[in-house]
Amino acid sequence: MNLERVYFRVRGKVQGVGFRWFVRDTARELLLTGWTRNVLDGSVEGEIQGSRDKITLFLKDIKIKHSWADVSSLETEARQTLSEKEFTIRLTV
Repeated sequence: MNLERVYFRVRGKVQGVGFRWFVRDTARELLLTGWTRNVLDGSVEGEIQGSRDKITLFLKDIKIKHSWADVSSLETEARQTLSEKEFTIRLTV
């Protein structure tokens, strides 16, 4: 399988609504690896790794499927793949 890795930053009403856990659960359901965390500016960022199809589905889902979040923008950027085994939540930066 060809792995890809993508950095993402989500802006809008994404803190205080359980968004990081939603992101983690969505990634784990799709068997993707990476991480997510809150950023002091009110956004949520992370990196996601897996097949292109699953990453595309993940990004679509985190943009529209959380009941209480209101995503105003989703930025992405390609990154180099890493060796990792799971998707985690990191501390706020």
